[in-house]
Amino acid sequence: MRFILWPLMACLLLTLGACESLQFYSQAAAGQLSLMSNRESIKALIEDPDTSASLREKLELVLELRRFAQDELQLPVEGQYSHYVDLERDAVVWNVFVAPELSLEAKSWCYPIAGCAAYRGYFHEDSAREYAAEFAAQGFDTYVGGVAAYSTLGWLDDPVLSTFIHRQEAQLADLVFHELAHQVLYLPGDTRFNESFATAVAQEGVRRWMESRGDTEAFSHYIQERRRQDDFTQLVSRHRAALVKVYESELGESEKRALKSTRFEALRTDYASLQHEWGGSHDYSAWMAAPMSNAKLNSVALYYDLVPAFLNLLAEEENTLSEFYSRCQQFEGLDPAERYRQLKSVPVTKG
Repeated sequence: MRFILWPLMACLLLTLGACESLQFYSQAAAGQLSLMSNRESIKALIEDPDTSASLREKLELVLELRRFAQDELQLPVEGQYSHYVDLERDAVVWNVFVAPELSLEAKSWCYPIAGCAAYRGYFHEDSAREYAAEFAAQGFDTYVGGVAAYSTLGWLDDPVLSTFIHRQEAQLADLVFHELAHQVLYLPGDTRFNESFATAVAQEGVRRWMESRGDTEAFSHYIQERRRQDDFTQLVSRHRAALVKVYESELGESEKRALKSTRFEALRTDYASLQHEWGGSHDYSAWMAAPMSNAKLNSVALYYDLVPAFLNLLAEEENTLSEFYSRCQQFEGLDPAERYRQLKSVPVTKG
């Protein structure tokens, strides 16, 4: 465990003047401290006869994934995912997303070290929903989504959590590789870049992991799931792009609101058609059935928008991860618009 975050958090609590900021950082510090205080050594749990067989199997898998991430994916592991915490809840944090009623320009919050991000995380769902309600009362679109894991970017040794430990092997590998990838490259203030980069690394990592296991059936299932995710992401992106044109038009606000409502219904209709193509899969049915908002659409774009561009870049580097990481790190000195332009200009590799 690294202790540098605790004096840093103490300084934050002393120097931040706004009451709301004090409350936010206080809950963040308390939530993180609770995680670190309740963690148990994975190796000790594996040796403990009272540990259930199903949990022991998953913890052993995590240790294998750590070794693979370090040896084959060149990801910095160190003390990451060497401990376990049973949270007894469905999410570790709940992220709040906010956008204007007639705009897809996401609100962002700025934090020390991590820079600005287009979401604000709370360790208690009620607190997240109360915070979102404050913006909703002002006329903003909001969305609150539970998160199974997050990265402290190497400041602390992140534990394995009960919120994700029982996922299927490929999905568990995807999550572990994604969070570790943030330690390779993280650009403060660019959520879209950071999350898409980590998602691309995770996809490549799972491909290599499943090939090393020789489990073609599990990998095929993972690929099908990824294709459905890509289809869903592209569907949301198309409707989001259409909404941008509506919001940027010269139409009046009442007309824009009407078209916004129509667009959301069209999104649901198109999803039903997509679901039929999938053979009836319900992967995103709950998400679609819940209330729609600009903020909700943004929550999808932030994580997946640039993934195809990163995968193209990886292919251009002949799937050599060291070269891929080096190329990606060269984007650090650019402003976001130029980063995206250069990324999306990378040609699609055939074959």
